[in-house]
Amino acid sequence: MKKESIIAIIFGIGLGLVVAIFLLNFSQKNIKLQNQLLSKKQEVTPSISLFKLEPVILEIEQPNEKMISKTNQIKIKGKATKGNFLLVNSVNKQEFFPLKKDQFELDIPLNLGENIIHFALISKEKGGVLINKSISVYYLPESE
Repeated sequence: MKKESIIAIIFGIGLGLVVAIFLLNFSQKNIKLQNQLLSKKQEVTPSISLFKLEPVILEIEQPNEKMISKTNQIKIKGKATKGNFLLVNSVNKQEFFPLKKDQFELDIPLNLGENIIHFALISKEKGGVLINKSISVYYLPESE
C-alpha cells in the first residue's frame, strides 16, 4: 500500500471517532434532560363547572286550538318565561315585546275563516328562538 492510502485510512478512522464521541456525548445530555423533565410531575386537577338551567315555558291558555270565534277579534292569554322576548305573528298583526312578567295578554284581529297565529319565545341573552308554537282559530260570524 502506498503511504497516502495509509494516511487517508488513519485520518478517516480518527475523524469517525471524533464524530462518534461527539454524538454519544450529545445524546447522553439529551437523555439526562428528558429524564429531568419526566421526573417533574405536574398534577392536573380537573374542575367541573355547573350552571343552572331554568325551564323555558310558552303556554297558550286562551284561545284553545281550533276554536271558533263569532267575533272578529280574539284575546290571547298565556304564560311564558319572563326576561325573554315574545313574537306573536298573524295575518293582521305582528307583536314583539319583552316579557316583564310570566303572564301575557293581547288582542288579535281575525280574518274570516282560518287564522293561524304563530308564537316564538326568543332568548334575550342569546338571541335565538327557544320555543315555537302555532294555533289555529276560526272566525265564523253568526249568520242571520
